[in-house]
Amino acid sequence: MPSHNEIHRAASDLQLGSVASELHGSLVGYLLGGGLVTPGRWLDDLLIEVPPGEGHDEARRLLDAFALATTLPLAGASTTFAPLLPDATSPLRDRAQALTDWCSGFLGGLGISGTASHADSGPVADLLGNIARIAATRWPKSSTPDADAVHFEGIVGFLVDAVTTHARELPRIPLDASRH
Repeated sequence: MPSHNEIHRAASDLQLGSVASELHGSLVGYLLGGGLVTPGRWLDDLLIEVPPGEGHDEARRLLDAFALATTLPLAGASTTFAPLLPDATSPLRDRAQALTDWCSGFLGGLGISGTASHADSGPVADLLGNIARIAATRWPKSSTPDADAVHFEGIVGFLVDAVTTHARELPRIPLDASRH
């Protein structure tokens, strides 16, 4: 999986208007909602406008590799799912903002897939409500950074468990997913 910084640079190069964590969340939500990834087209499927023009082939290839790497753990491959966030050496405030961006993207991707409209009750509705609360969180500056870090890691753990569980309940995503 490309790093957060690599995806951030590629998205900036292509002027996507999405940050790396939001882009990953959008893709995960879309995939869990039954969306399929087609290399070269998946950004269009997520309603992310790629400015026209030639060039930036490396950024485009990196984003297609990123989409495939995101699909693998959700399709039951042996890789482990984790939301794409800045690494642990980044300030907690930046990582927390990236987490809210990821959750916002996840909800958007799920909405684009059409699944969210069918999740109005039960455990899926609870899950979506929890993710929406995380997406709406404003992370205050705190005087207890160690406790904040533990709390943050707990929220990330919740998301990993929730997404992994949800992915297991859905039909397997084909690794060569293409609807065209």
